[in-house]
Amino acid sequence: MSPPTDETPAGTGEGFESAGYPHTSVHPQASTDEPCFLCETPTTLRTGDGRPFCGCHQVDGVHLVKASTVSPESVEYLEEGIIPLRVVTLMTGLDGVGKSTILYTKAARATRGSLPGVFDGEPVDVVIASSEDHPATVIVPRLIAAGADLDRVHIVKVRRDGLDGEIILPDDIEEVAHRVGQIAARLLIVDPLVAYMPLQVDSHKAQHVRSVMAPLARLAEDERLAVAAVVHFNGSASTEVRNRISGSRALRDAARSVLLCAVDPSDETRYVVAQDKFSFGPRPSTGRAYRIESTTIEHHEETFTTSRVVWLGEVVVDTRSLLAGPAPAEERTERDIARDVILDALTEGDRPWADLLELARDEGASEATARRARNDLKSGGRIDKVPGKWLWTLKNNLLTFPQREGGEQINKPALTGGNTPPNLQLAQRLDGEQISQIGEQVDPLDRAVEVVGSVFGETTEETIICDYCTRPAESYTPTGIPVCGDCGKAS
Repeated sequence: MSPPTDETPAGTGEGFESAGYPHTSVHPQASTDEPCFLCETPTTLRTGDGRPFCGCHQVDGVHLVKASTVSPESVEYLEEGIIPLRVVTLMTGLDGVGKSTILYTKAARATRGSLPGVFDGEPVDVVIASSEDHPATVIVPRLIAAGADLDRVHIVKVRRDGLDGEIILPDDIEEVAHRVGQIAARLLIVDPLVAYMPLQVDSHKAQHVRSVMAPLARLAEDERLAVAAVVHFNGSASTEVRNRISGSRALRDAARSVLLCAVDPSDETRYVVAQDKFSFGPRPSTGRAYRIESTTIEHHEETFTTSRVVWLGEVVVDTRSLLAGPAPAEERTERDIARDVILDALTEGDRPWADLLELARDEGASEATARRARNDLKSGGRIDKVPGKWLWTLKNNLLTFPQREGGEQINKPALTGGNTPPNLQLAQRLDGEQISQIGEQVDPLDRAVEVVGSVFGETTEETIICDYCTRPAESYTPTGIPVCGDCGKAS
């Protein structure tokens, strides 16, 4: 399209607003040239709000757009924090873990307006393109089991040369966009993604994959659509999703959100869905446990058997441990058992180390092994100390105490018998001049091991921290307790 001219009728400028520039209908109002507010090309044309505008973004070629002309926008979610609108989300995992069933469940909730997100309370239409699941025997029964409004679910059908076929990406992207726009759909499920790539596209080559992912991402952006694509795993034993995806790593790189479905290593009777990649904020440290159960449905006075998702609640998990899977029973070490004992205990609430140690010992772990297990979990970001208390907690439960400017903790608790460990009662003047021991003698090496995690030649890369406030330690007390300057100096 050529740039508008002085003869362009007032009010023209079709496509300006869709390109992200509001109020850009063109009016030949000015008698003198002024620099275009986007590219600074002299023009007599003006936008509806009076700014000089030559219509440059509508001309083929490379253009530079001033950042000052782009208005920031908040990320919108079809499902809050999980499936963003306007981008591609991947649902990954091995066969048989319920990837498609989960997406059908989310689609069903979207049609009822019960999916927590920007359309919560507003039923929307969804589109499903599936080359693996038969509509009559799989897709529709699962949607019914999930409570979908079937009038709002649209299954993609393609007819080529008189024969039924599948859409081809990116060849059919414009037709898909047209159909999606007609019904204002807000979710497009592509299952599986690789099945819709033409033969000339090699899913193992990054450039080929991007030639499909880029148009799919533009479709999501232009239509305010969430695209959720299923991707299967290969036979690799890697614990990295990027290496397990069947095809090029560019699939994961091009997606903005990546979900992983896998067997729960701590309970092989259930599965967990967790986030492996999230481009709009910190990746959550929890996932959702679920089971896939058989169920019966009634439809038009007939009974059918299908499957459904049963959600079991949140669990603390990371994708690497999910992909590593459970260790065989004969390979489970004393240290593995100690780690599980500590995690299980902390899921019920914060616990002092003495309690955790006792539980680990009850399961046959030595004290040294229990400490190593605890340090494994801490360095892996699973557990940590509660600031200012003699308690351990799951990392996602950790409370943040108010801090002054510069990071100094405001409400650091005083050291009293009520918040010190059972084997060490301390008396301390509030001015920090004196720390005196009133209880059982503590081995300095044992205390150092507790903080640093070094015993029998094993070390961690942790910084030694004050045992009372968790700031970096500056010295040790006579009994080997690491302390910072504020928490007391040995007299």
